[in-house]
Amino acid sequence: MARKVIRQISKKQANSFSSSIYYIDAKAYFGASVKACFFVLSTNTNNPNCQVYDELESNKPSYIIGQRDGWIIRDTSAYEKWKHLAGQDLKYIWRSGVKHDCSKVMELERIDNAFKNGLGEKCFLEEEYLYPLLKSSDIGNSRVRSCRKLALVTQKNVGEETKSIQKKAPKTWQYLLKYDDLLNNRKSSIYKKKPLYSIFGIGNYTFKKWKIAISGLYKKLNFNLVGSIDEKVVVFDDTVNFLYFDTEEEARFILELVTSEPSLEFLSSMIFWDEKRPITIEILRRLSLKAVSKELGVLEQYLDWAGTVTCTASGQLTLGLAEKRSQYNV
Repeated sequence: MARKVIRQISKKQANSFSSSIYYIDAKAYFGASVKACFFVLSTNTNNPNCQVYDELESNKPSYIIGQRDGWIIRDTSAYEKWKHLAGQDLKYIWRSGVKHDCSKVMELERIDNAFKNGLGEKCFLEEEYLYPLLKSSDIGNSRVRSCRKLALVTQKNVGEETKSIQKKAPKTWQYLLKYDDLLNNRKSSIYKKKPLYSIFGIGNYTFKKWKIAISGLYKKLNFNLVGSIDEKVVVFDDTVNFLYFDTEEEARFILELVTSEPSLEFLSSMIFWDEKRPITIEILRRLSLKAVSKELGVLEQYLDWAGTVTCTASGQLTLGLAEKRSQYNV
């Protein structure tokens, strides 16, 4: 709430204010198991940075919140140290997992030669549209070698027709028809005027064999290398963010960049860990892996892996390998 006040007043008064946050032990003072702070706001000064203190008696701030490059930064000192890593890659773009908004129908557990859905009902389905599913709790706890559930993935791309399921997998189609009411009454407007039983957060990237995944809900930067399970590509729920690759070798190289000290410190400087979903795609996409590779002295290897980036469907301009080497003086 204090940060929301800072954002609002910064829009109205630019730099004509200052603020401080003092964390309070709400359990000790009020008997309440909640996070709390004493927020001080002054409109008589011109220092928009917000100093954050660990407790009321602290004389020195533990870190300073401030606005930098159009973003609200949690730790301005750490950000200033690594801000040269800011940017976005053309090839390595963070994505989120599958969005279906009907877990009781679309997520299943394997039981012998059958499956059980979230309604506790047993069903018999073809394997064609079922994929190993890792949820946020799996990724957050690095459980990536096996899966507890499978996801029913009805499309390969957003907006793709789904009626072909009836011929390719008739049992699966009958299963979807059985839960037609639940699937057609999903609240989000994104499903309106879309093919029957549509899902979102899918594309060619969903079906890449190798991925680097991180939970958006957990309070730590825990990146995981994920391969196939039971010889099928793994999909994630929509609280998981991931990068995607064709080969394990490329995935491991990028994992070293993402988990390097400069990367972790840069990302951590912008993450407010008390948010409900602290690690967002928007924050992850601020990190330039190209800049990280240059920082670590492996830019040429990065460019070799990046290769020639093809033009996106939206017409986004891309660079070929030769042009990249010229641009970055390699």
